[in-house]
Amino acid sequence: MNHVAFQRILNISDLEIVVKGGSSYSPLGIKMKGIKEAKKIKKVIEKCQRETKKGGKNEVRNGDL
Repeated sequence: MNHVAFQRILNISDLEIVVKGGSSYSPLGIKMKGIKEAKKIKKVIEKCQRETKKGGKNEVRNGDL
């Protein structure tokens, strides 16, 4: 059984967060493997990005996750 099929059975995903910008030309980031609800985490991060672009607060609230 391959890696992707195994993750689907267990309902887990790999999540990689890359931070671009700043004084470095190479992006920084973290990679997490075997994360439950990775899609939900991704949506929360994207929501924070949108709010930041609008000039709003970009904090994660207790009910977000």
